[in-house]
Amino acid sequence: MKENICVTGEGRAEKSIDKCELQTRLIRWAREHPADFPWRKRISRFHALAVEILLQRTKAVQVVPVFHRFRKVFPTAKDLASSRITTVRSLIRPLGLIWRAEFLKSLGEEIIKTGNRIPEEYNDLLVLPGVGPYAASAYLSLHRKIRRPIIDSNTVRLYCRLLGYSYDGETRRKQWIYDVADEMTPEEEFRTFNYALLDFTREVCKPKPECDRCPLTDICLGFRDR
Repeated sequence: MKENICVTGEGRAEKSIDKCELQTRLIRWAREHPADFPWRKRISRFHALAVEILLQRTKAVQVVPVFHRFRKVFPTAKDLASSRITTVRSLIRPLGLIWRAEFLKSLGEEIIKTGNRIPEEYNDLLVLPGVGPYAASAYLSLHRKIRRPIIDSNTVRLYCRLLGYSYDGETRRKQWIYDVADEMTPEEEFRTFNYALLDFTREVCKPKPECDRCPLTDICLGFRDR
């Protein structure tokens, strides 16, 4: 059954898209193209939050070996909190963005202060060191089974292409794109859908899209108008 949503983004023409069709096709694509990453298996809450910081602005495949070492060197938040900052920097150096080392160590210290409790409210997560809107939403929806839309440069690119809208580096901060992502995110299969978004934008709807592999071209206004 069609369930179109209409979108108007800050002075832009109103566009509509069948969200049920989008959800169904993306989830089907993900099941046909499963991705295997260690953080998608059962891991501690501490490691789940830490890996979302490691994944920021970094390709998932690059994070895999670092995450394996991270879990071995820092099996608990206490181990991270009591470590030397030079150890953390050295461990994550292959990923670049070394400033994340300070955030990670501070995160471990903060978790210890609260008795190893990690909040499950979005706004409370944002108070933690290194945890921004994306990391908080990803942690909740992908690791804690709490529905949240996830917004980063890749998901913004997909939504804007589908709707035929232009976008830039600031689009992800706009309320209208949050509203789009929230509306598109299923009430029940949100975890599967969000992982599908991440995988699809990594493999198909890339900065240089592979439209010949895309199952969404007939509902993509960007493809139609290109």
